[in-house]
Amino acid sequence: MYCRNCGEKITERDKFCAQCGTRQKAIITPDVMTPKDVIEATGLSQAEVYRLFNSRNFPSTHIGHKHVIPRGKFLQWMGERVS
Repeated sequence: MYCRNCGEKITERDKFCAQCGTRQKAIITPDVMTPKDVIEATGLSQAEVYRLFNSRNFPSTHIGHKHVIPRGKFLQWMGERVS
């Protein structure tokens, strides 16, 4: 799990980020995430998230007309951005 403000790696039990002090709220992510889930997890705008889902660098897929990303691939992608 990562701080929504600065991207620092935190645990699910942390109430505040040790790096920037931002209060953390629990984010429960489903096994398969939709753009709405990614917006909630990252704090990015809807336009930014849809640009991600449409880019080749984001490991998402389409199921019918829906954009989705498996939680594991999303968390790996987030880790790559923070490192």
